Amino acid sequence: MSRATPPVREARGDRAAVRSGTPSTIRHGGSPRPNRLRQADRLLQATCRCVALFGGAVLIAIATMSVISIIGRWFLNTTIAGITLGPVPGDFELVEMGTAMAVFCFLPQAQLARAHVTVDLFTMRAGPVARRMLGAAADLIFAATAALLCWRLSVGLGERLTYGETTMILALPQWWVYVPGVAFMALTTLACLSTLAHTMLGAVPQTEAEMAAAGHATQPEAGR
Repeated sequence: MSRATPPVREARGDRAAVRSGTPSTIRHGGSPRPNRLRQADRLLQATCRCVALFGGAVLIAIATMSVISIIGRWFLNTTIAGITLGPVPGDFELVEMGTAMAVFCFLPQAQLARAHVTVDLFTMRAGPVARRMLGAAADLIFAATAALLCWRLSVGLGERLTYGETTMILALPQWWVYVPGVAFMALTTLACLSTLAHTMLGAVPQTEAEMAAAGHATQPEAGR
């Protein structure tokens, strides 16, 4: 009689997911979580990824505009095919608004991926329980901070709408940049609560050394 080979790679993946806190693959108590929770996790992850990609597109647009503006300054008042070259009007205003928007876009995905800068000097040798407690405390503090920022940005949005403030050169309404700020800080709060829930249910946050080792270990498999 032949025995079926146990799914070693899937088991390893589950253990790695529990240690890293990856929301979509964590199993608790030896059984999968309810489908609704897994669907909510997948929806949250997909939303955060799309928002982060949008932030990357905004940065690419800002970089392209900056290059065009710099070239225009080099060839100031030069006319080519009836077009007079020069810097992009209000380029620094566009950079300020676009950069602020991009930062808000990256925060939710960074929280879900636990990609924020951490100091592992005192936690490298800590046990799983201590790391879970520290991770839960960090998630809770970050969730409260994100909620506070979301509230204050919403207050600022209301004030900009009331007074109708605009930028100096392009006369763009300043409330424009507050809308994605409020929305994406709310999404960051949800991401913090998601990672907090996974930590409380048994996920152990990885240290920088563990994440680096896991990255090196997956590179040979990806090349096969």
